[in-house]
Amino acid sequence: MEAIRRYYFPVASFLLLALTVAAFSDNLFTDTGQSSNSDPKFIIHGMLCGAWMILLFTQSCLVSADNVRLHRKLGAVGIAIAIGVTLSTIWLFVAAWNGWAAMSPEVKANRFLLPSYSLFV
Repeated sequence: MEAIRRYYFPVASFLLLALTVAAFSDNLFTDTGQSSNSDPKFIIHGMLCGAWMILLFTQSCLVSADNVRLHRKLGAVGIAIAIGVTLSTIWLFVAAWNGWAAMSPEVKANRFLLPSYSLFV
């Protein structure tokens, strides 16, 4: 039971990182000529979100390895990255704004979820 508790979060965060890479594999590996791959706002946002997922995995591995001191030091980096993700997401929202009526339901939900992400992270 102790092994499950020790490795649950590293395994879960690795799976999230792997799913993120798989979900954006067209931008990263297969269809790299997309116009969004040369747009600075998408590049910055993608790098920040990627850093967030890598840090999540790193942090969970540090705690699992009982290196809480480094985990806490990297927490400040996590705060900076979270702020960057929030600001870059707002930048994308503003750049893509075509009016509330033009948004599909999932896009509207995304707009509502950003404040909760920012508050709870």
